[in-house]
Amino acid sequence: MMARARETRPRSGPVPVTEDEGEIHFGCSMLRRTRLVLKGRSRPMMRCSLGYSVRTEEDKRRCLAVEGPSECWHLTPPTRPA
Repeated sequence: MMARARETRPRSGPVPVTEDEGEIHFGCSMLRRTRLVLKGRSRPMMRCSLGYSVRTEEDKRRCLAVEGPSECWHLTPPTRPA
């Protein structure tokens, strides 16, 4: 039995990283949309899969502003003006 010569294909370089201004941003991957049903009424709400509270619209905006759990705004100490 003869061994076949292995075909070689040209190696491609790494894909260039481009930062477009039109880049899609989804926010933290731990943020989940869910519904709260009380007394027969359904209300949309946001929940954090890490267990942090997302109660206000400001909390929701902060969660949508970060890229992922490693940048969670709950983990950084609040800065107080001097």
